[in-house]
Amino acid sequence: MSDGQTFYLLLAAFYLLECSKWLGENQLLWQGRWVRKHWALRAKRQLVELHGISKKIFATSLAPGVSFPIVCVAGSYDQSQPRARTMRRSVSRFLRVARPLRWMSTLLFLLCFVGYPALIILQKNEWLVIYAIANGYLLQLFIAIEYRRLQKFLKLPAGMGKAWLIEFFYNAFFPWHAMRAADRLAVSMTSRWHELPLLLAMRHMPACTSQLKHYWRQAHYAKNPTYQLAEMKAVLGCEKIDVSSWLDVELDGDAGPRYCPCCLTSYGEATETCADCDGVELRHV
Repeated sequence: MSDGQTFYLLLAAFYLLECSKWLGENQLLWQGRWVRKHWALRAKRQLVELHGISKKIFATSLAPGVSFPIVCVAGSYDQSQPRARTMRRSVSRFLRVARPLRWMSTLLFLLCFVGYPALIILQKNEWLVIYAIANGYLLQLFIAIEYRRLQKFLKLPAGMGKAWLIEFFYNAFFPWHAMRAADRLAVSMTSRWHELPLLLAMRHMPACTSQLKHYWRQAHYAKNPTYQLAEMKAVLGCEKIDVSSWLDVELDGDAGPRYCPCCLTSYGEATETCADCDGVELRHV
């Protein structure tokens, strides 16, 4: 294996590590992206759960700039946590002001994984390769400066002491770190967000509304629901959401004679309780 191949193997390995997120036991990862004048949301499934240290590993998109990670908290809802309206405004503002940083990160990604290899393979001019690498580090310096500017502009925590200086150094000298600069800003902005207001902020998406309705049914029927009914009412009440029809059931025509009122799974006549919902009693169609 040549030196160039070894370098790119290490670069790819470090970049894949940057694409992974290590979250706590009560944290979830969502992926947001801008779609037709709205930002869309998609839940990310964990790759693996490390029970010994209570950590979960999630993977974000490989291409920087096309989406951004949202880390939210699952568990009891605190009134001091941001509400749905605040989340919508924060994300819209972030997408607007972080656009230059996202473009620079994408450009650096293309330069490292497309531009440099092409120049090395062609091997036409050694000075051209050196010039391209110098421009790459100049781009990283711009990313480091823009990251620090946005960190102050968005009033995000910079860490203890001189942590911001270490972050500046990493962005300026480590390309795999600079490529995901916008991701780290998004995680820093959303780390205190709760899942319920986040779903409420994205209720224009059918998947988010469906998840909210599922939690609402859980709060009514399950023995150990994800969220208690009082928490659900507190969050939904802030947005004055009409939940009068959320317990109504619309099953497919080929559904079985019984169904679970919590997860809406169909069952046969012989089954009495739902296996997925901790023994919720089934109902007849």
